[in-house]
Amino acid sequence: MLQVVRTNQEVDCGKNLWEAKRAKNWSKSWVEKLKKNQREATEELAVLVTTSPLGGLRGFDQYEGIWVCEPQFAVATAKALRQCLIETAMQRAQVSGRKDKKALLYDYLCSVDFRQYIKGLIETFILQQKQIEAEQRSFQKQWRERRKQIKNAIECTVSIYGDIQAIAGREALPEIKTLELPGG
Repeated sequence: MLQVVRTNQEVDCGKNLWEAKRAKNWSKSWVEKLKKNQREATEELAVLVTTSPLGGLRGFDQYEGIWVCEPQFAVATAKALRQCLIETAMQRAQVSGRKDKKALLYDYLCSVDFRQYIKGLIETFILQQKQIEAEQRSFQKQWRERRKQIKNAIECTVSIYGDIQAIAGREALPEIKTLELPGG
């Protein structure tokens, strides 16, 4: 029996060749015949389901390149091998796609379009940097002017208070710490 393994998206992943033997004794000729059929049909995996497995083999196991299992393990074996074929096919697709994508990415990175995009990004960053520097200069100028204005306002306030204090006397108009000049 031939089992064609496909993903849910109908992507072919491989084929398993199944053969069942109901017998009282194991026969090595089954293995040779199944391997020959596998080579002729170019199937990825071959599975022998038998009621009389090789001595010491229980459940399912590999023997001389084929999978051997007892009938009660056939469904589990089919599921496990199906999953292996799907994962292998996905890895193959990723590897083949990776080579194509590497070439496409290399071509893109070496293209005029990419160079123009990078150039555009750099020009935009430089323009933003120049705007920030101009804003800083403008703000520094404004701050300098405001500092001078505040300094003048404080000096005038201190002078006015000092003049009034000189006329009224220190007893009538006591000192205000925040109006004192630094170091005073």
